Amino acid sequence: PDQKDWDELIDDCLLTLRVTLNRTIQETPFFLLNGRDAVLPGDAMFKVYDQDLRGDEDGDDYFGFDCRINYKVDLLNRLRTHYEIIEARREIEINYYTDRYNRSHKYVEFAIGSQVMVYWPVPKKGYSQKLLPKWKGPYKVVSKVSSVTYRIEKDNKTIVVHVKRIKPFVTSD
Repeated sequence: PDQKDWDELIDDCLLTLRVTLNRTIQETPFFLLNGRDAVLPGDAMFKVYDQDLRGDEDGDDYFGFDCRINYKVDLLNRLRTHYEIIEARREIEINYYTDRYNRSHKYVEFAIGSQVMVYWPVPKKGYSQKLLPKWKGPYKVVSKVSSVTYRIEKDNKTIVVHVKRIKPFVTSD
């Protein structure tokens, strides 16, 4: 597909992100920024509005001159309540993803001097991605930079790579 028209599509993409319910916070980003749900063209066509924007039984309208203070106070209270709920949900999500990561994480360590293969997912320009090998090497482990990165060398060229991109080199013997 032609990706040169991205600037024409970005507004639609941003609107979609802003009005889509977020799994973690159980609200839309639009609501959290504006204190109300977005009124989309379909909502206007079918006259589906937020009850708070229509006013109460007395005919007072939030957007009327007399009720602006009430609207601001109500908006701040609603946002404060939602922010407290979101903070509680955020803690739950942090614990959920931490547990999920810890269950599947495998600690990997490579000895200095051992040989490894490196994952290169992006092909050079002009080459078919389907036909190129994704693992290149073998490289020699020169040093451990941190708990998740290694300095490796091949043909007197040294690079630093994340442990997720390297695997032990196994000969075909």
